[in-house]
Amino acid sequence: MLETEHGFLITSPLLTAFIMSRHLTDLQLLLVLAEMCGLFAVCALPAALEAELTRAIDSGAISTTFGWERCPSEGGTASNLWRRDALVLGGDLDRFCSDVCGMRYGNRFMAVSQLVPLGAASPFEVEAYLLLGLPRSLGGEGFCGIELNVEVTLSTSARAIVGKSRVYIDLLLSSPDGRRQVAIECQGKASHGRAGDGLRDADRMTALQAMGYDVLLLTHRQISDEDRFRAIVKAVYRMLDAEYRDKSSDEQRAEALLRSELFVDWTKLGVIDGKMPARHKMARSWTAAVLSE
Repeated sequence: MLETEHGFLITSPLLTAFIMSRHLTDLQLLLVLAEMCGLFAVCALPAALEAELTRAIDSGAISTTFGWERCPSEGGTASNLWRRDALVLGGDLDRFCSDVCGMRYGNRFMAVSQLVPLGAASPFEVEAYLLLGLPRSLGGEGFCGIELNVEVTLSTSARAIVGKSRVYIDLLLSSPDGRRQVAIECQGKASHGRAGDGLRDADRMTALQAMGYDVLLLTHRQISDEDRFRAIVKAVYRMLDAEYRDKSSDEQRAEALLRSELFVDWTKLGVIDGKMPARHKMARSWTAAVLSE
């Protein structure tokens, strides 16, 4: 730990996550790591600190571009969602896992880290990624090779449609042979991507379609409703020219367990009240499914 001139201590994000891990279920640990490896932070500031931050910015003591950019809410007011660079890169995570391998909780930490999405721009993107990309044995849909925040350089004709030279796709799904691709845009209440990029309107969607992409808009209401989400998954399979297979009873139970813990209040993620929570049944099975200790 390092002491700062501001009266508080700082430490390594990964070391913090590792210390916390013994108090968290596997999925909670996965979400913590996804935020650290993502391009966002969810932070609800206490009223006193919020007021102090506002005064510091208004007085010029802190620049409005100090590395964190606050996302507006649907009504344009300040939200708890911030944009920032990733605290942890993929290589950093791999090296840390090598260091803790063999330690108590180390194998479990390494197993969960293998499932972490890198570069997500919002909690919504993390949730959508996990529902689509986790193996079916863990409650997901098993889509392989999902990419997050993919930069697309537009063709001349596509640029004429959107008035930009590039856009970013929130989630990009590809068929196993790479011949078909589906671009998914997560339409959240708060702006969550790079300012001005992504698929924010019909022009951007049309530009990507002109580039050969199939495009789907996804809302949080759709992923949180099992029937609506199932219809979307089947549509993605059709777009990828793949055959959908109904889930087995075990896979359905795994999805129910995943959903029971996935949609959390991210402002309280990782908060430990001093009591060791009972390990969720799913938490034990996850580690065994990915890497036997």
